[in-house]
Amino acid sequence: MSTSQVEQLLEQLKHPDWTVRSSAAYELGRIKETHAVEPLIKMLRNDDSDAARSAAASALGWIGDSKAVEPLIEALRDESWDVRNAAQAALVRLGSAAVDALIRAAKDREAEVRHLAVEALGYIRDVRSVETLIEAMEDSSWDVRTAAGQALESIGKEALDAVIKTLDHTRVGPKIVAVSVLARFKDEPAAIEALIRALGDPEERVRKAAERVLEQLGYSDIVKLASDVLSGVDGAIERLSEQKEKRLLETFLRALKANEKEVRLNAIEALKVLSDIRSIDGLIEATKDSEWEVRASAAEALAKVGGKGAAEPIISLLGDEVWYVRRAAVKALKTLKDPRAIPELAKALSDWDEEVRKAAEEAIAEIGKPAIEAMLTMLRTSRDERAVEAIIRILGKIADTHTVAQLLLDLKNPDYNVRARAAQALGEIKDPKALPHLKRLARWWRLKERKEVKRAARLAIKKILEERKRQRRARRLRRR
Repeated sequence: MSTSQVEQLLEQLKHPDWTVRSSAAYELGRIKETHAVEPLIKMLRNDDSDAARSAAASALGWIGDSKAVEPLIEALRDESWDVRNAAQAALVRLGSAAVDALIRAAKDREAEVRHLAVEALGYIRDVRSVETLIEAMEDSSWDVRTAAGQALESIGKEALDAVIKTLDHTRVGPKIVAVSVLARFKDEPAAIEALIRALGDPEERVRKAAERVLEQLGYSDIVKLASDVLSGVDGAIERLSEQKEKRLLETFLRALKANEKEVRLNAIEALKVLSDIRSIDGLIEATKDSEWEVRASAAEALAKVGGKGAAEPIISLLGDEVWYVRRAAVKALKTLKDPRAIPELAKALSDWDEEVRKAAEEAIAEIGKPAIEAMLTMLRTSRDERAVEAIIRILGKIADTHTVAQLLLDLKNPDYNVRARAAQALGEIKDPKALPHLKRLARWWRLKERKEVKRAARLAIKKILEERKRQRRARRLRRR
């Protein structure tokens, strides 16, 4: 088109007849005449005719100059529906250049403006708008909420990742919105996986929302299993054990952060049943829970799931202020049989709580020979008589030839307490090789020996002789 023809069309934008103005605007838009942008913006803002303003909006969209973005955003507030609709279509044609302005318009005070902006963002399908669209799912206007859901669905997989991330939002509202949006991605495996994870959300309202959506999508079985387990329904853990539903692993890990203590406890029980190494980090975090029942349960679960790699966080619980947690930690360490726990378990032999002391004694005995050296050292140095008694019993269960040799040397120790304890330990071990040494120690004419040592030696001799008789009787019975 020649320059004179373009100038003629530009003049026609000022014509008194609205039909002429409209036709000129459409023609300038069709040929994408950039010189017409400013006159068309003026026409969009000031023309008395709805049709002319609508034509100006359409023309600006076809030309595609970014200078038209803000005037077109303003036109979304036009009193005429035709003009608003044309402005929206023009903004869609402008594409990515209009996204930032449309994101701002999606938060406008007027519901109609928000609706048109959100709808336009759905047509443009730019991933930058996803966060705004998710927020729009909470809008007070039904039209805006519906348009936001459709927009997110139209953006597709690029929006899906952002929606899934919203499930980690700090507020409940956006998470519930994300759950409802994920229902639109029912054919995407990632969306279903995210909804299953949401069954263990810290907030009950989010869990219930995920349950409803998954039931609508045909996943009633897994919903019921997860719900029953986290609610502590009788038989639910047994069903989980039978089915080994690994898809629920992330669900139960998420539930470790639940607001309700009972839900957290039930989640730990479920993780024990699934026994998956991927749950270790979550269980370690649960050992720091504010509720002592959860800390204790986490220790037990770690022992089963984590193996020796989980020893350190369990050992740290031996210093817990609640005796029940300390006992649970000791029992867990007994299961692990990790020698690294020996020093802390040895300290637990002096715990003020009897249950903890007994559990520590059993745990050290279970660890066995690696604990002998530490027990011998404590036998010589400990000032806690209750701990000494436990050590003597432990040595009676785990001692070897080397242990006996060490104790025989201790019978000559300058400290009478060490001599007495060595004699007691030899009595528990019941090794006949110790008899001559104990008899010398127990002789009545050893006037310089302390009576405590003699008494311990005599009692040890008695135990060894009784054991010898028991073994002889057993042999005789076997021969018969």
